[in-house]
Amino acid sequence: MSDKQSPSKEKSLCSTFEWLLIALALAFTYRAFLLEAYKIPTGSMAPTLRGDRFAVACQSCGEKFDYGFIPERYRRGANREGFYQLDPGTICPNCGTTSRPVASKINGDRILVFKGSYYFHDPDRWDVFVFKNPTEPHLNYIKRLVGLPGEKIEIIDGDIYINDKITRKPAKVQNELWMPVFDSRLTEVVAYSQNREPVSPMMNSEGSNWRYIENGRSFSLDETEGKKHELYYNYKQGRDLRAFYSYNRYDMINVAPFFSDMMLEAYVAFPDQSGEFEAVLSKYGTEYTASLDVSGTMTVSAKEPSGKRNVIAEKTIKPLDTDRPVRFCFENLDHVLRFSFGPETLEYDFGREAHAMGEPGRLRPQIKVAGSGRLRVENLRIMRDIYYYGTGFDDETLRAGEGRPYTLGEDEFFACGDNSPASSDSRYWDAPGIGNNAKTYPAGVVPRDYLIGKAFFVYWPGSFKYNLNPKFSKLGKFAILPNVSEMKFIYGGVDDAEIEAEE
Repeated sequence: MSDKQSPSKEKSLCSTFEWLLIALALAFTYRAFLLEAYKIPTGSMAPTLRGDRFAVACQSCGEKFDYGFIPERYRRGANREGFYQLDPGTICPNCGTTSRPVASKINGDRILVFKGSYYFHDPDRWDVFVFKNPTEPHLNYIKRLVGLPGEKIEIIDGDIYINDKITRKPAKVQNELWMPVFDSRLTEVVAYSQNREPVSPMMNSEGSNWRYIENGRSFSLDETEGKKHELYYNYKQGRDLRAFYSYNRYDMINVAPFFSDMMLEAYVAFPDQSGEFEAVLSKYGTEYTASLDVSGTMTVSAKEPSGKRNVIAEKTIKPLDTDRPVRFCFENLDHVLRFSFGPETLEYDFGREAHAMGEPGRLRPQIKVAGSGRLRVENLRIMRDIYYYGTGFDDETLRAGEGRPYTLGEDEFFACGDNSPASSDSRYWDAPGIGNNAKTYPAGVVPRDYLIGKAFFVYWPGSFKYNLNPKFSKLGKFAILPNVSEMKFIYGGVDDAEIEAEE
């Protein structure tokens, strides 16, 4: 009987083996041409994508942030609980406090890359893409694509200019690239434990009388005489208004330029349904003011260094119910002033030409809010835009820096890391790219031949390891659960409608 079943068993084994071969072939095909997982090793794309890093919580304000792990600096390794003593140059992105905390290490983000993407369409600007490093083709790099074939690229005051016009990022990309400067909800938690007055960088100008409430997290004004009271951002009390990255060492702040593209957001309530509130952001010495008269007027004006003030945009709105907080937002971004209050928006576009808003200078920006009447301001946040460095730490102009534009040839792309001061990319590569059969590529470009695919999802962003005090986290070094809240899609590129709108 067993002899009669042998052919059937052999046939079954052959069939199983055949299916295994097919499955393996499909898996290899899938990995080679469609989808592949990658681990981010370094912080050149932080904060969008993070490499091996430390999870830090500021001892002063409680802000949670990442600090890059560089193996050469930590040869001694972690202690028995899995924590490292960090560099003395760690700086909080919210309050500017420098410290040398103890923190646990998190492995780099793990992402999915669609390798078939560029078989079907050309890469788009702002894509986060994987490619072979032109100078070391055995290494894969990941950066943001900022320049396309045939374009002239120039970096001026942190912004990307293509063919002498500023480029504007798609909304979803921009949302990823706003970086914190100040958040009133994180005003010095140390003050609470010591029962003392919190110290906020938003300070009263002389003669003004804003009051701190809720331990400095909110501000209130009770003014019945129509006088305007002002709060200004004191960089000496908070963090400096420079385009530094807390992911990097503190000593980089000394050479970081001042940023000029920023956003101020707050939630404002007018209990009496009357009063005024305004925000002031300066750029190159000119103060731009977004003013709200809650009775029904939104205004954007410009005050030149000479003191002359001009109204450049105005809009009448229907009065809103303002006894509860309403979102107020004013941003100066890529040559556009955008003022929002609740559902209403007012914009002024200076155009895309270089220097449309003046000549860049080494001027620290000014940030203020002011109001009159009875009002309350909550959840005040200041954010800055990503800043692409066009000069090195020795003040040398980099490739495509201001005054040194770079024109791409056919099938050539320009790549920059989001962590601009700590990214090896097209601005820095000084050796020709290495191709097959003794072929070379111009220094600084990513050739089409070396494109691998478009990154689109962070599926494993790291584990829960943020700790104010390591003794409360005995499981710190064994944390293996991913931080699900940080799983996300990676946005990039523009659609045809956005390209046409730009042109």
